[in-house]
Amino acid sequence: MIEIKEITSDDIEQILELFLSVFSLPPWNENWDRETARNYLLDQIEVKRPFSYSLYQDDSLVGVALGYVRYWYKGPEAVVGEFFIKSDVQHEGLGTTFMNALKKKAKENFISSIVLQTQKSNYAYDFYIKNGFIEDNNSVFLFNDIS
Repeated sequence: MIEIKEITSDDIEQILELFLSVFSLPPWNENWDRETARNYLLDQIEVKRPFSYSLYQDDSLVGVALGYVRYWYKGPEAVVGEFFIKSDVQHEGLGTTFMNALKKKAKENFISSIVLQTQKSNYAYDFYIKNGFIEDNNSVFLFNDIS
């Protein structure tokens, strides 16, 4: 059985475990320490207008979407900072099921669009395109390493 739940800070330990397990593997291979990851996730959960949901399959956490609602001139939009599915159930349609549920939640809350960013070099980009996202050729993500 599939279930979608709103996320609160009480869910942090489960989300942290899933986050660390997903992003330590290819194609990301990220090396997060637990405290930094916990703070990163809490920064996205404890927001003024959350748009954060979890996906459960048979009472097991298998997906997370972390975001917030911002007001924009075209109407409110959901900004998704993280969207991930448990590694061993990826490519089974759960991501698309989850994304469709997020779109439904957005419509129910009068949100006009969902925006996110991803790297073109991994399969997440193809997933988002397949699920109806379009690339905005007028925007660019900029980065400045000041370390």
